[in-house]
Amino acid sequence: MLGLKGLHYYLRAQGIDSHLLLLPRFDAGDERGRACLGRFVEEHRPGLVGVGLMSVEYRRARALTRTLRELGCVAPVVWGGIHPTLDPEPCLADADYVCVGEGERCLLELIEHLEHRRPLRAVSNLAYCDEDGVQRNPLAPLITELDSLPSYEHVPVSTSLQERSGRIVDYDRRVHRRWSRYRGTIYNIVGTRGCPYACTYCCNNYLGQLYQTRRVRRRSAAHILAELERALGDHPELQYVNFQDDSFLSQSDEALERFCAGYRRRVGRPFIVRAQPSSVTQRKLTALTDAGLAWISMGLQSGSDRVNREIFGRRVPRETFLRVARQIHQHGLAAFYDVILDNPFETDEDRLETVQTLARIPRPFYTQLFSLTFYPGTELHARAAREHPERMGELLDKNYHAYQPTPLNELTRLATVLSPGQIEHLVRLYREQPGSTHFRLALAGARVSARVLLEPITAFHVIRRSQGGDAARALRVLPNYLEEGLRRTLDSLRGGA
Repeated sequence: MLGLKGLHYYLRAQGIDSHLLLLPRFDAGDERGRACLGRFVEEHRPGLVGVGLMSVEYRRARALTRTLRELGCVAPVVWGGIHPTLDPEPCLADADYVCVGEGERCLLELIEHLEHRRPLRAVSNLAYCDEDGVQRNPLAPLITELDSLPSYEHVPVSTSLQERSGRIVDYDRRVHRRWSRYRGTIYNIVGTRGCPYACTYCCNNYLGQLYQTRRVRRRSAAHILAELERALGDHPELQYVNFQDDSFLSQSDEALERFCAGYRRRVGRPFIVRAQPSSVTQRKLTALTDAGLAWISMGLQSGSDRVNREIFGRRVPRETFLRVARQIHQHGLAAFYDVILDNPFETDEDRLETVQTLARIPRPFYTQLFSLTFYPGTELHARAAREHPERMGELLDKNYHAYQPTPLNELTRLATVLSPGQIEHLVRLYREQPGSTHFRLALAGARVSARVLLEPITAFHVIRRSQGGDAARALRVLPNYLEEGLRRTLDSLRGGA
């Protein structure tokens, strides 16, 4: 909820009485939950309701908006977030207003114009309907001085949460520990906005076109470190810092070294970053490791250079990825690598190249498997609409963690834990006769051994690397990871959350 917390604290800094309500399990059919929500709305009497959503949350956002109106909430509703930014006009069927792009100025201006009954045409980034149809106001310039934005707190003030019982409670430390991943021991932070890359499947592809820039805007190191010091002072139980930036490493070696020196001295907690292979250097890895880097995430997406270049718009060859993966391994880091499955533009040979590339990565590591989703506004969505229209109806209901149960998808998963020799054997059997009984039996046997034995062993060894190779420490933190794994499995069964 980083984006929502940022907007919440921004409005409060401007003197707006903002209250944040978290609805992690909203169910419009739950009568008790509806009744509790109705009492909450009656008590707070909002003048404006904001709903933040991604594409997978669209149907729940629509159900929530309709429920609020059924409960007698007369306040106008504004939707924001990446999905309304990507596809604003359909959202106006339910929302009174839609915020396109950055939300700080839009929300503040909207509140001021509604309060003083001024025409809405001057509210930047706003889409709405009037007697002339859909109106889209001009975009305000991007906020370049990120240090001017207020920091938020680990447990935000003036916040409530709806429990599974339907009851709405104050969001305090106890509630935060119960609902947050890893019992609230990870501090999530964003130090940048923007992405220098233009991967055709990514929302940053659209945002770069929308704002006509791919510039990465940065908070100063002093601003970031001051926030982290406050968080650790208020919450000494924090064990990790999680940098959620798309492109935290897209800076010079020298700048990152200076940040890492300050982080090691003033924060000193293990941390997590995301990276693209082209932004990783030996100097950066050395500085990050010395500062306490424990986990690093990096995208492979496909082991086929053709797919990465021609379909995904990623210019980094797999040999560069493998070189960086070897460097990450040499630094003793816990790594997880992203792979995209269910790509209709791939051939079986492309998919086998992904399997073989994964088999070449030094063990152990995690693989995060995602089912390709075509988001509106992106280049790949436009291409898929022309060449694979049958995939266009899946967007709003798709759980991108649930990939198709095909033999090659299973083989991709197995490539994380089987030995390179075992993978080559299975690849050879598939190439010879993919539908043969021999291949199917070999794949089934490998799947059983992976689920029962190899995947748990791999998980433990990856966690041990995150603990500096200390097996005893890995065992102590293992329950947190098991709990989170169970949570993600349940979320996947529910359809994604």
